[in-house]
Amino acid sequence: MRTQNIRIDPNWVNKNKDIVEKYAGKWIAINPEKGIIGFSDSIKKLSEQCDALNIPYIFYHVPLYSGVLRFIPIYFKSAVTNNWRPVYPAQLRNNKNIIKGFFLIDSGADSSLISKEAGKQLGFIKQTDDAVLTAFGIGGTVEYILKMVDCTIDGHTLKIPVAWIQTDDIDDMIIGRDVVFDYFDIEFKQKTKKIVFKPVK
Repeated sequence: MRTQNIRIDPNWVNKNKDIVEKYAGKWIAINPEKGIIGFSDSIKKLSEQCDALNIPYIFYHVPLYSGVLRFIPIYFKSAVTNNWRPVYPAQLRNNKNIIKGFFLIDSGADSSLISKEAGKQLGFIKQTDDAVLTAFGIGGTVEYILKMVDCTIDGHTLKIPVAWIQTDDIDDMIIGRDVVFDYFDIEFKQKTKKIVFKPVK
């Protein structure tokens, strides 16, 4: 996986949503200059493909359903006419394993969340002594294991807990409130489609 510093417009996904939505349900790799340089059902396969290109890139998982509100694992039609998704680039690191991607910034999520496959990319292995916890939602329950990672946003690195989802069919990548929302004052500017992170003084 290419680990060089990468500068990309935080609004790249929303500015290019017409192109991005063509890859619904897929992982895409984005290079700031070249745009989308690859796509796959598997983040591992995509990483291997893009590493061969020898250029920096960042991941994004394109939601399978556009214009709907999701409560795991049930989808509802949304009455909201503004389809801006508040996603922002961040990096997660576990030892030498790194994922750089666009994450949904979710003030309604108690904790951050990563998919089962993304956890494997970070080197997580389910241990016999891991506590498998349960999260509850309108659609039912989902099992997860709580892990700690280094999260870097706009050059600021925090150690945060993430819920490593143990269900194969959930690909969400979410930055939630725990730790992150204490360190930053976060502004969601829907009219201008921007998110502003300001470290708390």
